Amino acid sequence: MSEVELAYIAGLLDGEGNIGISQQKHHTYSTQFSLRVAIYNTDLELLMFVKNILGGRVRISKKATERHKVLYIWIVTANMASDVLKKLLPYLKHVHNQALLALEFQLRIQNGKVRGKKRTPEEEIRVRREIKAKISYLNKLCQKSKRGSV
Repeated sequence: MSEVELAYIAGLLDGEGNIGISQQKHHTYSTQFSLRVAIYNTDLELLMFVKNILGGRVRISKKATERHKVLYIWIVTANMASDVLKKLLPYLKHVHNQALLALEFQLRIQNGKVRGKKRTPEEEIRVRREIKAKISYLNKLCQKSKRGSV
């Protein structure tokens, strides 16, 4: 992958994507979190280009309607998302701070994995929730600034 390709994909993530953390309460374990990086677009070929460069998967996000085209989504999660963000970080503008927080988050996940230990300490869950909230807040600010710049 070239620097030009990485910069181009970073632009797609800045303009058409998002970085987020999902949270689920598992019935047998404690709360589980997962990092996710996604780009949305109606151009399947474009997202297949991203997949061919960075991996991940492409699927339909929203089906076509009378008024709208099919919306596709390219997604990477967990460690793969972290690897992608490390590659794109030098080129990110709008979601740069979210990427830094996401990398910190995924490092905490990796460092927190202990064999045989099923419960994440409450303090770690609190920290992960804080990082998730910060990313969500920055995403909302980013959306507002994108709308305002049009």
